[in-house]
Amino acid sequence: MTDPLYSEPTISSAMNLIAEEKQGNVSYMFQNVGWTYYVQANAVWDTIDLPNNIEWRVVLSDNTNFDPHGNNKPTIEDLKAFVEKAYIYAQTQTKEEALRAFNDPNGEFIDGELYIFAYDMNGTTLALPYQQSLVGTNRWYGEDIIGVRPLQRFIDKAKFGGGFVYYQYPNPNDKFLPELKLSYVMSVDEDWLIGAGIYPGTMSLNYSWEERNQLITQVRGLQYLSTILPEEEILQMINDPESTIQIDGLYPFALNPNGTVLCSAYNSSQNGKNLLGYTNSYDMSPVREIISLGESGGGLMYSLVWDAALDKEVYVLIYVEPADEETYYGSVMRLE
Repeated sequence: MTDPLYSEPTISSAMNLIAEEKQGNVSYMFQNVGWTYYVQANAVWDTIDLPNNIEWRVVLSDNTNFDPHGNNKPTIEDLKAFVEKAYIYAQTQTKEEALRAFNDPNGEFIDGELYIFAYDMNGTTLALPYQQSLVGTNRWYGEDIIGVRPLQRFIDKAKFGGGFVYYQYPNPNDKFLPELKLSYVMSVDEDWLIGAGIYPGTMSLNYSWEERNQLITQVRGLQYLSTILPEEEILQMINDPESTIQIDGLYPFALNPNGTVLCSAYNSSQNGKNLLGYTNSYDMSPVREIISLGESGGGLMYSLVWDAALDKEVYVLIYVEPADEETYYGSVMRLE
């Protein structure tokens, strides 16, 4: 109840009534799905009696809210322009004034699905207008449902001039289910960054937790082999579809810090080529991001890459670990 989101008087009154009475019904005002204004919500509740005189109130709330922006979803261009507008504002105001504006849920930096968030370069939350209870908390190690760490990707991207980052985040327009989100981030200065995000409406990601774990296990196996075998033998194993390291649906690769593909089971035509300059349709450089992730110790990331077999870009999950300062081992798993 200390969260500003629940400070509306009728919400507080409804929660107190539910706590006091064992059953009943109540109406209150709450934000609509698009977070643009308050609408009436209705709820009924009953009580479950548990041992040791413990009572649980079980509340069912309706979902009659609608998103007035539902037929006018922001585009990639809208997202980028929204963040650039906030960047200009942050450059012309003091940091305190800018963060006050970014944290205002009724301010000019709220536009339907779009809102500005801000973090310092250590991962501490500076602005999050709909979750202001998180301001001041550090989210450096926060992970999405599959293990990608969005804050670390934000900071890395901001330090390299800004750009787009993929991660999964609960979508309030779809029952708060995790969905792939695309954010655009920029550094205001060397101390903090801003950004905003949209749900691009991608198809459901196709993966299992077992496949995700196999992806990590495969790369860690390569990393271990690098301590006992010459690199050339490992590259031969990656290139050999019958080798013991291969797992159905996973595509191991090796990359050096200059962006040259040493070998790739995903697309062998890339072997020996430098792909540092390759970018996808969102101007994201998957190879540059893989290198950055490897330099920081490794981890998971999403990307959109060209699939020659399907003749289109596809969403993938990538796990990478450094073998040493000269080689990064990773693997790719298609998500669609």
